[in-house]
Amino acid sequence: MGSVLASIDALPDAMTGHKSALKIQMLHRAGLLPQAVELIRAELGSVQDPGPESRVKLALTAAETRANELASELLAPAIKELTAQEWLEAALNNCR
Repeated sequence: MGSVLASIDALPDAMTGHKSALKIQMLHRAGLLPQAVELIRAELGSVQDPGPESRVKLALTAAETRANELASELLAPAIKELTAQEWLEAALNNCR
């Protein structure tokens, strides 16, 4: 696990904006859900907004860990910006 995280950190500077998402996805797939939620919370506290589609992806991960309040916090600002039907459906399914 440590080598995967180190590999993500070693990605070129052009990938810096994607590193957190890659780490969250890796932790999620490894079943380390509390750690994934911790990184999601850190991502929310960062200066740069992850964008509406990324917020839906992060909310789905948070909802899977039963962090429903975090999922709602992620989705609230994203809903009005989502234009693609697939993202709107994902957000709606997440709210159920």
